[in-house]
Amino acid sequence: MLEHGKLEQLMCRTARKVVLSRLQQSWQGLNTEAPQLPELMYRSFLRQVSAEQQSSNIR
Repeated sequence: MLEHGKLEQLMCRTARKVVLSRLQQSWQGLNTEAPQLPELMYRSFLRQVSAEQQSSNIR
């Protein structure tokens, strides 16, 4: 029987691997459908930031 701490570490490590692999798979799926998605997200983020800056400049 493993010690409780070691068991917890092992489970955390396994869970992290699973989550990472799932994320990579879904990201690859997204990339095949829309390779420009990160670019679009970045642009919308920039628009949001510049809009916030403009509204704070008006005050």
